Amino acid sequence: MKKSHLFLIIVAAVMALSSMYSLAAMNQVYKIDYDWYSQYNKSFSREIRDTTRDKWLLEAYPEDAGFYVIKNKDDYRAVCDRYNIKEVSGISDTDFDRYILLFCTLGRVSSPVYRIKVKDMAQRGETVEVMLSTNSPESTETGTALSGTGYIPLDIVRIEKKILGAKGKLNFVFKNQYGKHLHNEYYYIE
Repeated sequence: MKKSHLFLIIVAAVMALSSMYSLAAMNQVYKIDYDWYSQYNKSFSREIRDTTRDKWLLEAYPEDAGFYVIKNKDDYRAVCDRYNIKEVSGISDTDFDRYILLFCTLGRVSSPVYRIKVKDMAQRGETVEVMLSTNSPESTETGTALSGTGYIPLDIVRIEKKILGAKGKLNFVFKNQYGKHLHNEYYYIE
């Protein structure tokens, strides 16, 4: 074998290994730490929440369900106005230069059995996957009319911008605990 052939084989092997390493780095998944807003304590917390009994037993999600990436105070006010809920000072005072908020709700529902919680979050490249845990009553328990004003199950989480691995346009993909795609929203990180 000539030296030039051996050299080409070595260069090809190095290029192949480099390409494999680059692909592995692009597909690396990074878990994202977040704080969730406790409506009981009126503050953000990192405590682990129990979602083991959450089951979505219905065919579809309520029409009014919403999944939002909150970029500033105006976005937060708009979501509060849309669902006719009171702004919470602990949330509206968020430093939006440092944090972004995710606001997830099932909208106005007829039963307090409905729940929604952010369960886990991970980033792969420019995609941030938000795994939600949702709970619904049995179809026979849902009723047809809202009693009084109904209920608005919601969850608000806060993410530090600096821990997001990629900068630029990020795609936030919201999925339920069974992996069903619910919504995606784009957000630009500088």
